This record gives sequence, C-alpha cells and structure tokens, in this order.
Amino acid sequence: MAGVLHALAFSPKFYSQINNFIMEQWLYLILFGAVAGFIAGQLVGGGGRGVIVNIFVGVIGAIVGGFLFDRFNINLNTGMGWLNKLIEAVAGASVLLIILGMLGGGRRR
Repeated sequence: MAGVLHALAFSPKFYSQINNFIMEQWLYLILFGAVAGFIAGQLVGGGGRGVIVNIFVGVIGAIVGGFLFDRFNINLNTGMGWLNKLIEAVAGASVLLIILGMLGGGRRR
C-alpha cells in the first residue's frame, strides 16, 4: 500500500492535476472577488475603483463577511451555496468600504 501511495505522490500526472486544481481555485477566487467588490462598490457608492481594487475588496470582504455571519449566527438558506457566499462577500466588502470611508481611506472627489 505504501508503495502505491509513494508512486502516486511522485507521478508527474499527479502534480499536473494538483497544479490545475490550484490554478482553477485562484481563478474562481479572483472572479468572485471582482464581482463581490464591484457590487459592494455600487451599493456603498463611489464605484469605479478599478478591477484590481474590486478583487482585493471582494476577497477581503469575503473573509470579513464570513467572520461576521459566523459571529452573529446568520444562516442564509438560498439553496445555492455560491449565492450564500456571494451575499456574505458583498456584505463583508460593503462593511469594509464603509469603514475605510470613515477612516478617510475613501476616494476624495
């Protein structure tokens, strides 16, 4: 058994599959972050921050939203896991943008 696991762990095909999985997850994270950051920017006001900032705000917002929803025991039951996570990410990104705006980190026009 150990020999089979050892051969599997060191096969080039195994590493290729792992690398493809990791790259796919990063792509989903970037796309999801961009969408969540964009929606939060439109909700809070002051959209037009750019793709890179939307991705950053969306990814950090997903972390903040997940923490807040867990902390306050908020459970969404939309029936679609990705929609639950998107709502959490948008809520967290909105909170993040509001706090940054209050701290003077918002864009001045």
